Amino acid sequence: MKNKNNNLKPNTLVLDRENGFSLQHIENAAGRRWRFRGQTVFLYQSVNGVLSEYRVPAEMKEPPERTYRYLDWTYLVKELFSRTNPWPERIKIGLQVAIVLALLFFIYLIYSSFTGTGT
Repeated sequence: MKNKNNNLKPNTLVLDRENGFSLQHIENAAGRRWRFRGQTVFLYQSVNGVLSEYRVPAEMKEPPERTYRYLDWTYLVKELFSRTNPWPERIKIGLQVAIVLALLFFIYLIYSSFTGTGT
């Protein structure tokens, strides 16, 4: 995944309490290394727009990226549609996903009607 601005490979996972987290390229990044989606990145935090090294608390059991929500969903969309070439195939995949979601919702409605839970 390349950075849109300068075509450099992202080397830093920036955590932000307000905006979530994202991958960025920072020149001369230093600090703790972290494995994220198969690549080694540095952990940084953004507080009021100022970047600083992120120190993971010793008692923290969840990885930091689970605490923050991811802002850039383009990688998921590209991953889903990159395996198919023509647009009819993309529509077919989209319809299949919609059918599976509709079936799961239908199963949930049946289950909730039998157990008396849900809506």
